Amino acid sequence: MDSRAFPSILVPLAALLLTSAAAQSPAPVNQYLDTLSQGNRLTAEEAQSVEDSLRANPEDLAARGTLIAYYFVNQGGVAWSKHVFWLIEHHPESPIAGFNFASISRSASSLNDEADYAHAKDLWLKQAERHPKDAGAWANALRFFSQPGSDVATRERLLKRAEELGIPKPARWSEANTFTVGVEGSVLGGAPAPPPPPTPTRIRVGGNVQAANLVKKVEPVYPPLARQALIDGTVRFTAIIGGDGHILNLQLVSGHPLLVPAAQDAVRQWVYRPTLLNGTPVEVVTQIDVPFTLSNSR
Repeated sequence: MDSRAFPSILVPLAALLLTSAAAQSPAPVNQYLDTLSQGNRLTAEEAQSVEDSLRANPEDLAARGTLIAYYFVNQGGVAWSKHVFWLIEHHPESPIAGFNFASISRSASSLNDEADYAHAKDLWLKQAERHPKDAGAWANALRFFSQPGSDVATRERLLKRAEELGIPKPARWSEANTFTVGVEGSVLGGAPAPPPPPTPTRIRVGGNVQAANLVKKVEPVYPPLARQALIDGTVRFTAIIGGDGHILNLQLVSGHPLLVPAAQDAVRQWVYRPTLLNGTPVEVVTQIDVPFTLSNSR
């Protein structure tokens, strides 16, 4: 998809989040709705921070999806396609792989060229064969081959093969005109896109992604008893962050009892940049890790 030809790519987020062919219900769309929102708001420095965290944890799909969205919006062709290729190779079933901002276009654009399309085509064909019982992977593959200009014969061959394998057929598999978003969110060559779902008041964001929004961080005081007992480790919380960026609630997930109070006292003072979804502040559910290291406590 060439964003120079379709400036409406940068319209409100909901217009871009077409339902993935892999989705049998709206749950995957709601689960990953914040991915594009986060990517749309990242600065270059924050994107690099997410890249660094992803090298340590390549399976963080929320972080990878956020970067794909960031590079998509900011025309980061090589960096964008690198993450898209990784997603196809390692998680072809992911709902993220079915979104427009993670799809290699048949036509050359500022994001990818014809060689990239050929490589993506080869990857999707291989993944379809490697995952004969994975409806999500097959749906995403078929959606890739349903974009304008794609190989119709290949798509029909895959459809027939899917039927032979007994893979359920989502309604959108046969709709070749659901690939590209046009002006004001309409689908080119088809009917107007359905209205966006209601904006949720609370979304879930990966811990590494949310950490990039931290604007005030208070370091915990190492408990003397824990230091004397040579106790270190990480305290993990599930946190609810309010629309104003302040901590609303902390729920302990794990951590040594001697370290928990200090971690809790520190984190309650943290402040995050407010998270906006379609321009509206929303609460965020995320994971917060507070490390305690003896070598850094003296």
